[in-house]
Amino acid sequence: MILMFQQVMNVSNWQEHSFENLNDLSRENQFNKNPAKNADVVKPLVLDQQHLIERQKADDQIKKLLQSVHTEQEISKIPVGYYMSKSGVLMRKWRHPEVAANEEWLVFHQIVVPSEYRAQIIQVAHDHAMSGHLGVRKTRDRILRHFFWPKLYKDSGFMYLLTIMDVATRYPEAIPLRNISAKSVSDALLKFFTRVGLPREVQHDRGSNFMSGLFSEVLQTLGIRQTASSAYHPESQGALERYHQTLKNMLKTFCHESQMDWDKGIDFVVFATRETPNESTGFQPL
Repeated sequence: MILMFQQVMNVSNWQEHSFENLNDLSRENQFNKNPAKNADVVKPLVLDQQHLIERQKADDQIKKLLQSVHTEQEISKIPVGYYMSKSGVLMRKWRHPEVAANEEWLVFHQIVVPSEYRAQIIQVAHDHAMSGHLGVRKTRDRILRHFFWPKLYKDSGFMYLLTIMDVATRYPEAIPLRNISAKSVSDALLKFFTRVGLPREVQHDRGSNFMSGLFSEVLQTLGIRQTASSAYHPESQGALERYHQTLKNMLKTFCHESQMDWDKGIDFVVFATRETPNESTGFQPL
């Protein structure tokens, strides 16, 4: 998270995921120290069998898989493959190549999920209070115990958002990142500065990337004062914290209605917030 003071900038690594793909595991931002207490209320997952079968047949990605379905006898002899359950649901069998075929307890039988169900499955796996807001890898592993869909591992690769806000105008920015190393964050921030100009001061949280020598050196070279917020007290960056929740809700809605991946829609969502008068200032954050 970065606050710009000018301009003063607030910057944050807001750990994200996808919203219709696996990096759409929309989670509370990383400063929430009690996720179970503050977790959103998540509706139970309900999959209507007949509707699921119909959506599998209509899904463009899954149509291709239906052409490579194995018989019951064939699927028992291979570690990975697709087959039809007795009820007509497309399933995927997965067994690690090094696991013996008779080790049935280590074999996963996964429902192949159409696109319209994916966001809900991700939300249940990740956001439920009892899930403890798992990280991306653990959430993915939980999903893979029961479900699978094409490109679940790949998707866009974007897993984080670097969020930035100008303190005076409340001008926001959100930049998708594949990782939050000091170099990646510094590179993204430099590109942002080439568009909006240099601030006098940058305030950030105490993430290791922001506290690194590389990040400090970049700011020092640019003549920008660097300050870190108090540990475990994100309220010092309250405006940006509130924006995280707004951004999360808007991204969920956008991805659900447009069927676009979150990293493709983030620019539209941020643009919409810039066009709306800020509640605190009464002006558009331009």
